[in-house]
Amino acid sequence: MRRGIRPDNGPETDAANADEAESDDLETVKQKALSNPDPEERADAIGSLYVFDDAEVVPVLKQALTDSDSQVRMAALDQLAQLDDPPVDVVGSALKDADPEMRERAVTILGGLDSPQAADLVRSARNDPDEDVRSTAELYAEDPDNEEGE
Repeated sequence: MRRGIRPDNGPETDAANADEAESDDLETVKQKALSNPDPEERADAIGSLYVFDDAEVVPVLKQALTDSDSQVRMAALDQLAQLDDPPVDVVGSALKDADPEMRERAVTILGGLDSPQAADLVRSARNDPDEDVRSTAELYAEDPDNEEGE
């Protein structure tokens, strides 16, 4: 079950997402999130997934992490961070993203999880080619209770 927490994208986006989620079923939102030609529309649809159960949205978010648009991928990663128990393997897959901001966000999410597998992924990110990713990984590898950015 979802916590009901979602990223703050501003009052206009919140109202639009709430209206969309109330009027659409999961299948409709999933189609918008994965198939709409407009990346902003895909990202907005992903932002409205917070009203559905975790188990229902994980496959959608996992697929959205492979989107060609970084805004859509980041929206999916942000929604994964809001789950009660984010799947480590799915969040960890973002460590392979070409965008260093995605990799850094994944390290931040993984660093906040109480999981040996997540800790291993954070430690491996200390070898990332991007300096910001490496330094974030170092922070979490040294202090696993660090909640910076969360």
